[in-house]
Amino acid sequence: MAVDSAFGPSLLVHAMRASGRQYAVACGALVALLSLFNDTPVRIASLRGVITWGALLLVVSAGIWFAERAWPEPPAAPDQSAGEEEGTAAAAPEA
Repeated sequence: MAVDSAFGPSLLVHAMRASGRQYAVACGALVALLSLFNDTPVRIASLRGVITWGALLLVVSAGIWFAERAWPEPPAAPDQSAGEEEGTAAAAPEA
């Protein structure tokens, strides 16, 4: 996903946060399920899933933190309405 310079990194950070949470939950559940398939007790399988979930959330949070600092917000655009009003006022006396 490319960062659009008109909007800054806020959309990228929002997308990373949302998809990262879903990815962490899916991977945690998959690890727990695979542990159960290998005849691991339920509490150990759950613990493995929770550890995987927490580790992936930590990785995603670190990525978001780096993304926010790597792409600073773009500066605010100058106000265009003042220039337009001056241009129309100068054009009126010519007629």
